[in-house]
Amino acid sequence: MAKEKSMRALLAERTRTWMSRVPEAGTQAKLSARAGMSQSSIHRVLFQDTEPELDTAFKLASAFGITVAELLAEDGVDTDQRLPFDVERYQALPETEKEKIKAFAEFVIATHETSAKTPSIVSETIHATPSEMALARRVAQRNLTTDTLSTHENQQETSTKATRRNKGARS
Repeated sequence: MAKEKSMRALLAERTRTWMSRVPEAGTQAKLSARAGMSQSSIHRVLFQDTEPELDTAFKLASAFGITVAELLAEDGVDTDQRLPFDVERYQALPETEKEKIKAFAEFVIATHETSAKTPSIVSETIHATPSEMALARRVAQRNLTTDTLSTHENQQETSTKATRRNKGARS
């Protein structure tokens, strides 16, 4: 059975790990500024000179942009799932903007999950109506050129010419 680490040792180790992962908090001075703690307090955490309090762990985790649970997670647990943005700036957004971000994230996740699934193939034969079959036979018998128009296009052209003639007659 592996010896369990003390809370002091665990917090010191995990703080060092996260300092290496988050360049903005990579030194005691930077971490101190981001966590709102004195540099001497950071030093005491790193060198296990103090009994850590939950408030200290919360401040450290916030400085790294993670939760206390992520900060204290043992090795082997995937803890590098930080959000790819500044949590403080996110928290400062109005709720409407936060909802947009959440909706977009859900959309991206759903799109990925959908694309990862093997699409099901649906095959159905749709039979042509008798009038569609007759039209297909007439079209198939015509000589094809670049000037060939469909029956619909011919009817539309005739209708447009008639409208122009009627307008010209009224003038």
